[in-house]
Order: sequence, then C-alpha cells, then structure tokens
Amino acid sequence: HRLPASLETLYAEQNSFEGTVNLTKLPPAMESLNLSSNTFEGTLDLTRLPDDLEFIYLNANKFSGSIHCGMLPPGLKELWVSENSLTGHVDFSQLPKTLTKLYMNKNGFVGSINCPNLPPNLEEMWLSENSFVGVFDSTLLPRSQLSITIDTNKLDGPIEWKNLPPKLEWIDVYKNNFDGSLDLAHLPPGVEVGHFNNNKFEGSVDLTRLPPAMFELYIKFNNLSGSVNLKKLPAGMKVLRLSHNSFSGTVSLSKLPSALERLALENNQFVGPVKLKKLPEKLERLRLENNKFFGSLDITGIRDTAKVFLGGNAFEPNISPSHPDFPKHITI
Repeated sequence: HRLPASLETLYAEQNSFEGTVNLTKLPPAMESLNLSSNTFEGTLDLTRLPDDLEFIYLNANKFSGSIHCGMLPPGLKELWVSENSLTGHVDFSQLPKTLTKLYMNKNGFVGSINCPNLPPNLEEMWLSENSFVGVFDSTLLPRSQLSITIDTNKLDGPIEWKNLPPKLEWIDVYKNNFDGSLDLAHLPPGVEVGHFNNNKFEGSVDLTRLPPAMFELYIKFNNLSGSVNLKKLPAGMKVLRLSHNSFSGTVSLSKLPSALERLALENNQFVGPVKLKKLPEKLERLRLENNKFFGSLDITGIRDTAKVFLGGNAFEPNISPSHPDFPKHITI
C-alpha cells in the first residue's frame, strides 16, 4: 500500500510492527518519520529519502547490514538508528551540514570516528556500544557539541582536555582504552556528568577545580594515584566514585557537599583515621572498604538511612560488630 503523496508526518513508534521497510518510496512531502521501537528487520537504504525529510527515527528495531550516509536529505536535522544490528564503517564526512543529533549507539559499527568535517551545528552524537577503534581526536569535534557519548568501544590514546567543545554538558568515555592524564580541571564549566571509568588513565587528579555544574563523576577502575581533596567539590555534587584505583593519603569527610548521595572510595590505598560525624544528610551510600584506614571509629551518629561499608580496614568501632546494638545499616 502506498502512503498519500501529501503525507508529511508518520509516527508508528512503540508497536509490534514487523517485516522489512522500503524507505525509497516514501511520500515526497514527508518531513518526519518515526518507526522506532518495533521489530522491523532487513537492511536500510538511506540513499533515496525525500528531500524535505528532517527527522528520521529508526532506533530500537532489528535492522542489519551497513548504511550509506552520502545521500541523506540535505536538510536532515536528526538521525536515529541506535539499538539495531547495523555494521560496517560510517563515513561521518558525508553527513548533512544541518544535522544536530546523531544516534548510532548499540550497533556493530567499526572503524575510526575521527572526522574533520562533522556537521558544524552537531549537538548530540551517541556512538556508544559499538566497535569503533583508534585514537580519538577531540580537537575535531564541532564547537557546538553538548554531549560526547563514545563509551564501550575500543578507542585509545590520550584525550586533549584543553580543546573540548566549550558548551559541553555530558561526557561518556568509559569502557575504552584511553590513557594519559585525567585533567578534570580543564573540563568546560558547563559539564554536569563525566563518566571516565574503566580506562587506563594514570597520574593524580585535581578534584578542587571541577566544573561548578558537575553533579556526577565516575573515575573508578583506572590507574590513578596520589592524594585526593574532597573539601572543594561542586556544591551540587550527588555521586562521586573513585574506587578501584591506587589513591593514597588521608581523607577528610567533614566538608562534603550537602547534596551528596553516594560516595565510593573502596579498593584504594587510603590511610589514617576517618570521622563520620558530619556526613551530608542526603547521603545514601558510603563505601570505604578495602583500604588501609585505621583507628577508633564512632558509629553512633551515622543516620540509619545511609548504608556504610567499612570492611577490609583496621577500624576500631566504639560498638562491637557482634553486639546486638550494632547498626544494621553498617557493614564492617
């Protein structure tokens, strides 16, 4: 059945449609097509789409094969093909200059993601959970970019921290093979979320000059070392995970942000006594286990709404763990 030639918008998302889709015979007047979250399968021919098409959502289906980006509509603004089984190389240099959002995550794409000719107004580019490889050159990103989501690939090399897009708000680079320094002090001021975990970053980190807008930071499972200062975290910080590194030295928990909900310091080399009397009221989970902390520990003032993990250290709590009055929300 042919669609009406004058049809401009077709939304058929979140149904149980199946079978193949012929995109070469769409109505010439079509401006927006949404077939997401169905069970369509087969290959995608993106070479003969209507010239007026601005939005195309094909994500969360079962499409397979490679896609060709060289003949996309000249005014295309958003392209969503994530959560399919697409494969092959992607020629990012042929994307329309008008594109602002590109979602290709959760496929099987391969090759490099570096391109000196990305659309100048590109704001969101989600390429996570593919098999992209090679050194990632952040200097080639459009200055308009708001998010970098390239996690769970096979990318490597250092990151040029001083040349990130100035309007950046979100950066996901976890589960790659990035190395070199983790220069958080040079993140753009508007960055709210940074996920750098499960890489090979090394050296020390400066947590006293994080972006003021940041509320979530993951740097766990790297090769980071040195001391950390938790006294000057952003006021709105909610989640901070530093676990599974080689951080050392003493830690003060007396001036944590009032907004903090989760703090993970486990599996490092921290030493010395710890005071738990001035924890933030919103704190839900505190993980200190498997370090080298020691000394007396007053646990009577810890709110029962916070789960605290202290095992694998040499603490001497003022109440024996075997005592009936030992708080159940504390593990030691």
